Amino acid sequence: MDNVVLRLDSPQEDEFFLLNDGARSFYEMFLFPGEGLAHLSSLDPSQWDEQSRNEWWRGMDRILQSAERPGVERILLKSPTHAFRLPLLEARYPRAAFINIERDPLAVFLSTRHTFRANARLFALDGTGDCAEMDELVIACYREHRRRVSEARVRLKERWVDLRYEAFMEEPEATLACLYRRFGWTGFDAVRPSLAAFLETQRDFRPNRFDVSAGEAEAIRARLEVDSPSLTDRPMSV
Repeated sequence: MDNVVLRLDSPQEDEFFLLNDGARSFYEMFLFPGEGLAHLSSLDPSQWDEQSRNEWWRGMDRILQSAERPGVERILLKSPTHAFRLPLLEARYPRAAFINIERDPLAVFLSTRHTFRANARLFALDGTGDCAEMDELVIACYREHRRRVSEARVRLKERWVDLRYEAFMEEPEATLACLYRRFGWTGFDAVRPSLAAFLETQRDFRPNRFDVSAGEAEAIRARLEVDSPSLTDRPMSV
């Protein structure tokens, strides 16, 4: 997807667990990409029927229960899809903190399109492997994601923090230390050696680069930014 090595024991988005567990999931899109924009309805469980929503909650509870360990005080879930369910999650988990990583909108679009297409080519069951609406789906997701994040930022206040992707990539250890301080978490010194060892293995990592013409880049940015200015122009709160 983004030059990240995935193995059977690699950390993975919990959205894939929900999909494999039989809950309704936006990642059904990888199986049936031909349905295009219809997959937007799979993003927000609050809009589903009660049975589908309860099955989704059972999947979420199973994720958290399976991750419980003695001495573990906090579990980290990572999936862009959760931004579409923030009111549900913040009500269900009142002590949860929310970390939003923001990146240049053009880079987000190109990376997301690449990821959607790569997964659809591998896993599509409907014989399409891609669809004419893929770009439209990425743009629609981006706009709705930004809208929901903007609303949640105002609501959640001290439970919310924004990180800039580029700053995080440049100084990951300092950024994580800042997060611990921001939320009043303890134990960063205990994880620092493991973090440093992991970062050493990633020294040569480089994310994918996607070449687009100046005209295409301008057109994409125009469509992504049509409703409001870029959030990347706003200072991050860490």
